[in-house]
Amino acid sequence: MKKTIILLLFLISLGCGSYKKKKIEPKITEKKKKENYINSQDYIITLPSYWRAIFSHGYMNYTPTKIGENFHNNKVYILSPKLNESLTLKKFVKKHTKKENRKENISSQTMVKEQSRFGEIYIHNYKKYNGLYKYKEIFLQHDGKFYMFKYSSESSLFKIYLNDVNSIFKSLKFKN
Repeated sequence: MKKTIILLLFLISLGCGSYKKKKIEPKITEKKKKENYINSQDYIITLPSYWRAIFSHGYMNYTPTKIGENFHNNKVYILSPKLNESLTLKKFVKKHTKKENRKENISSQTMVKEQSRFGEIYIHNYKKYNGLYKYKEIFLQHDGKFYMFKYSSESSLFKIYLNDVNSIFKSLKFKN
């Protein structure tokens, strides 16, 4: 009986301790991540109905639904790099392409300067890995920020989706 009372007191003392209620953080769904990212950008684009958005590597990628899970074979994305220095668009493009040429296996490239509704833009077309991949980068400046609209694709898919990519670029609008 004495052992039972001691055991009972021991169990009661364990139950009297305080505990912190664990705060359960709501899981952010993939859809919500996409919405948050898209809403945080200072631009809007319109995709063809058979394209989709995929959040990967910290930014939004856009790809045709037919491509499947390996969307890196054909994708569009828009970046606005944060710079620590003041550059003109021309110097920014030159610096970026010089860096790309150093680190990548570029087999051929062209650079064209054009006037657009955004003002001066630079269009950089190039191939990598002996022509296995093709790229089209469009550089522009808006409200003091630089933007890079980039299309990367396996060479066999490049022309198939190029009109879609051009229409996505044409749909680009800035919120301000």
